[in-house]
Amino acid sequence: MNDLNERSAMEYADAAGYPDGLGFLDEGTARLVDEVTTGGARDLDLPSTDADEEVAVLHRVDEQRFVAVLGDREIATIAYHDEGGRYVIYHTYVEPAFRGRGVAADFIADVLDDIREIGRPITPVCPVVAAFIASDPRYADLVR
Repeated sequence: MNDLNERSAMEYADAAGYPDGLGFLDEGTARLVDEVTTGGARDLDLPSTDADEEVAVLHRVDEQRFVAVLGDREIATIAYHDEGGRYVIYHTYVEPAFRGRGVAADFIADVLDDIREIGRPITPVCPVVAAFIASDPRYADLVR
């Protein structure tokens, strides 16, 4: 095995249950899992005293993704597949400049609240969203 393959096969222990032989997390994903399981969710929509603009969460149905937007910049994304009325959430991304600031947990909570309002069940295959739900039982009812 060459160096690149050895590095890409590294498993990071985290709250999502890896390493357990089921998958691999890259270092950025492992950090997001740690972030969303330690901070707790806050309301992303509440004004903060240190920001001129607030983060808006948009549901782009035609693209099958939710985005967090600050001004004209997308700072986070949650992607899903709509499989017969069930949202299979497969990817979460937060711009590196916004990691470690609670954006991921707030964004996930807002997206899950929106999905609850829509009335769809979810299957979280994204380890970040799965870890968030495991750490916050208020969202367990969405997983069916």
